[in-house]
Amino acid sequence: MTQAELDALPPLVDLPTAGIALRMGRAKAYKLARNDQFPCKIILNESRKMVTKASIFKKLDLPMPGSSPAVDGASSAELHVVS
Repeated sequence: MTQAELDALPPLVDLPTAGIALRMGRAKAYKLARNDQFPCKIILNESRKMVTKASIFKKLDLPMPGSSPAVDGASSAELHVVS
């Protein structure tokens, strides 16, 4: 997936879409999920396995769209303006 495609994901995606974002096929995504080894937390939504966009971005070490990037590893809560 391109960065633009990742940014356009809805807040909650199905397991195959999460697998694509993490560069794995559908079969591997389901196998990892079945063995409790999927790299992101799985949420059951009406018996469907879903993954949050935020957890995908965290796993890929990418800032969420619309969030300000942290500087030198500091979280945005730790950033402050010095004049």
